[in-house]
Amino acid sequence: MQYKGLCIFTIFEQAIYEKYMNNRIGKTGKIFIIDENGSLISHMDENALKTKNVNPVWVENALANKNKSFTFTEKGKTYLGFTQTSGLTGWITVGIVPLNELTEKMNKLSFLAYAIMVIAILITFAAAVFISVTITSPMNRVIESMREFQEGNFNTRIDLIGGYEVSKLAEYFNIMVEKIKELITKEYELERKKKEAELYVLQAQINPHFLYNTLESIVWKAKLSVPKKFVI
Repeated sequence: MQYKGLCIFTIFEQAIYEKYMNNRIGKTGKIFIIDENGSLISHMDENALKTKNVNPVWVENALANKNKSFTFTEKGKTYLGFTQTSGLTGWITVGIVPLNELTEKMNKLSFLAYAIMVIAILITFAAAVFISVTITSPMNRVIESMREFQEGNFNTRIDLIGGYEVSKLAEYFNIMVEKIKELITKEYELERKKKEAELYVLQAQINPHFLYNTLESIVWKAKLSVPKKFVI
């Protein structure tokens, strides 16, 4: 191949900048382009571009970590960097951002997730308490009414409140109490009538005997008070 000459192309930096101008990493992260020797080609910071002033530590780490992400520490601050080398020009696109700016977003997301979890737990707890109260409170009333019934209060009743199951339980309890009260009343009436009948029979047995004893006593008194000549 015979050498014919040299062709030089001029590309405005603005045209290069427009390719990544809308990209942002973190709050203070920087994106710039260097060649394989570390010379600045383009920078998102216009002042850095004019002065050709790029942090040498950043350039050094970018050249040492081509086509990959990396971390490094400068002045006690940790940075995350990434590089991408162009196969056509050999230029290296570099992105540098303080690591805490990225983790800050993660921390906010973690806090948000934690807050949502806490709220969900509180809502679940409140719902559990509400359900527990709506169930246990009527059940406690049922238990209390049963205790009163056990102690002999046959007039106790349960209001038909609560859910379907508790309401039906209260209904059946009221029916049971009413039936038992009726049976006790009937049994009492039967027992009372039985006692009255027994008393009547006893009186029927006692009256003739009592009359006989009374007449016998009168006879003896007459015998004692009449002169002997009249004694029969």
